Amino acid sequence: MNNALSWLNRFESTHLRRTTQAILRHINDPEIDETKRQQMIETVVEQSRENSDRFEVPELMLHLAGFHFARLEASTAMEYARQARLALAEGSHACAVSDWILGIIAWKTGDTWLAFSSWYQARQTFEQLAEAQERAEKNVNAQWYRDLLIRINMEMICKTEEVYTWLDIFDPSRLSGKALSLVDAITDQLNQEWLTESDKQSIAGLVNDLHNLGLNSLDPLESAEVLVECAMIVFRLGDITQAQDMLRKAVEIFPPQSHQRTVTLWLLGILEWQLPDSRSSAITHWEECLEMMEDLIQIYQQDEKPERVAWYRQKRGFMSRVLEKKIAAAAAVGKG
Repeated sequence: MNNALSWLNRFESTHLRRTTQAILRHINDPEIDETKRQQMIETVVEQSRENSDRFEVPELMLHLAGFHFARLEASTAMEYARQARLALAEGSHACAVSDWILGIIAWKTGDTWLAFSSWYQARQTFEQLAEAQERAEKNVNAQWYRDLLIRINMEMICKTEEVYTWLDIFDPSRLSGKALSLVDAITDQLNQEWLTESDKQSIAGLVNDLHNLGLNSLDPLESAEVLVECAMIVFRLGDITQAQDMLRKAVEIFPPQSHQRTVTLWLLGILEWQLPDSRSSAITHWEECLEMMEDLIQIYQQDEKPERVAWYRQKRGFMSRVLEKKIAAAAAVGKG
């Protein structure tokens, strides 16, 4: 969170007046009485709303979001981050930073899909800003964005929500209309703010229906894709082991050297890494995935599809960096 807040004034001075900065320092003082702290928060927000500089309020809101996030007060942090986001212009640097911060808070609360959508929007904006700086020949600024995007992509490539979107990025989904209807129905239930036990039982029943539909499909690619869908659902419900089993079965069904099998292998590795006992398997599957990525690059070079080749090369570069870090982390744990 503090790292993301440090991005805010990378290219311009803070919009916070000296008095606002001073009050923020007091708010962050752990020795301050809680009643007085709340009074200071209310006072500084009110004073900022009266400031002619309309950018002070959203900047203040993001700092208050960071303060409450550090205190594990995620719902309050989320509200401040949302207020900041609404006050900022689409496509601006500050807006991209607020999206990233919103994603951090959403991830902490378990709202992984809001987190991913916020991070996805932030990445898009940072990419546009990098291109704008390049066109303006502001190379130092452009390089900062490019370096940041490397870090962002390495972070997101370890999220199931990101990699899941790759499955049908080149080829259309093989899910039948009935399967798609089931997936939509399950997703609608999963995206509720609160899930009761009754909701979870209803979802489990729908997942079972979807799984059976895949098992009985005459199209093996639909069967495999259904398994991936089911794996993502049960993973969101907290059953990592069952999700892993489903992804392993999907890998076996997808054709060798296929895009779908490659993507599913990386997904499987993400889930395996979350359990210490399966981390060695994660590394093995990620290594296999990188080899398959190289094969796909060769295949689509021969087919003269440069955009697809560029996509595989970019993703493979990020994956390779991530794998190096994971291998180093595993080695450090082993030595410990």
